[in-house]
Amino acid sequence: GTVDEVEGHTGQHWTIVGNADNSASNNGITFVNAEKLTAASGTNLLGRDGVSDGTDGHDNFVLTADGDVKVGDMTFFGVSAVEGRGGVNDVDASDYVAGLALTGADNEIKLTHDTLNRVFQDIDTVTVQTLTGSAGDDEFTVAETGVGTGVYTVGADLITFSDVTTVNAGAEGANGDKVNAVGDMTLTGADGEFLNNSITFSGIESVSGDGSSIVGSAKADHFIVK
Repeated sequence: GTVDEVEGHTGQHWTIVGNADNSASNNGITFVNAEKLTAASGTNLLGRDGVSDGTDGHDNFVLTADGDVKVGDMTFFGVSAVEGRGGVNDVDASDYVAGLALTGADNEIKLTHDTLNRVFQDIDTVTVQTLTGSAGDDEFTVAETGVGTGVYTVGADLITFSDVTTVNAGAEGANGDKVNAVGDMTLTGADGEFLNNSITFSGIESVSGDGSSIVGSAKADHFIVK
């Protein structure tokens, strides 16, 4: 079928309307079942607030391979930022190969290697393979999603990240980047790098374990007891 397109008004944000994931408003007009919605320069996509709009406030944002944002069958192009606002808000960035990065602010992430510096705010859960730290000190916490499941998440800045395979801590702040690990910690032989539950952490200055083992790498490792 045909694709319905709408261009947002200058200076007006797009806002998700209702609970059906098929409606959004711009400049006081609600558009239903439009597939392609373009934001005016410098404007944002606002999620449900769960208070004044009569919804539960929950939003599920999908980041496409090209860095656009989908909600249901609606794809938003050119948004400067996404504000989850009320409820529990999720971002699925499984298809965005470059991954996401912390900003140092709670419940906020940004697109990695993005010249537009686009951010997601008010986010609670994220699905992504590659996570990069902020420019400051970051603390990552590994947790199992239920006893014996063997499925692990990474928590940071009040966000729970799922399906993570790589964490690049990035720049070091005044105190360094820390990981709270669960289970054995396996060195890779590279400085500041280790494996924990199939997640590779790099750029790390300190690790807190749960009493499990430190497993050496295939190289000649040098351990110092302090």
